[in-house]
Amino acid sequence: MAPSAHGAVALLPVPLELPGGEYPLLAAIADRRGRTTAVELVLTVTSGERPVEQLSLPERMVTPRAPEILARIERDRRNLADLFAVRSERLWDDFVRPVADPVSSIFGKRRFLNGQPRAPHSGTDFRSSRGTPVRTIAAGRTVMVSELFYTGRTVVVDHGAGLLSLYAHLSSSDLLPGQFLAAGETVGLVGSTGRSTGPHLHLTVRLHGERVDPLALIELMAQRS
Repeated sequence: MAPSAHGAVALLPVPLELPGGEYPLLAAIADRRGRTTAVELVLTVTSGERPVEQLSLPERMVTPRAPEILARIERDRRNLADLFAVRSERLWDDFVRPVADPVSSIFGKRRFLNGQPRAPHSGTDFRSSRGTPVRTIAAGRTVMVSELFYTGRTVVVDHGAGLLSLYAHLSSSDLLPGQFLAAGETVGLVGSTGRSTGPHLHLTVRLHGERVDPLALIELMAQRS
């Protein structure tokens, strides 16, 4: 929980697959003396139809079968899962867009690769030109600068308090793991590495392990000031 112009703000992730409806929410708030107050709330989740996107890629990128590639994909998955489970001290305050370019694919869009259904889009894509500088959305520390099978050149920034951001398909990055970045500092340059149909930025945000809409988060945090 962080201070805001209206009191305080807390971030609570809602799984993308959660059906619409009302859900009970119990919050425990502690004051400076350590006294705790329990507050019962109702969380309203709205549902709606997500748009569909059809993509065409080489079959080897859609359904890899080579044992060494499958092993690499599993290794990438485990490494990311370990990072997304990290809980560190909060570093974030102000939030900014990673690029000024328009969105080309929204969070949660239903995707079909070569006609086959795939998991909903886990982040937001921006229509950026190759070489465009990419900015970190908030202050944080780099925990990964690596080449992954699906996301290509990838940078992951831990903003603390369970919030992490991932920048994918970069052409390059000069960062090293462990570097501190202020909000808006450059993490790398837009590219088309990994499983990509052309130059763009893919931004994923995880909050307490759950995927959340990056732009919704940035806009929400801008409203608290």
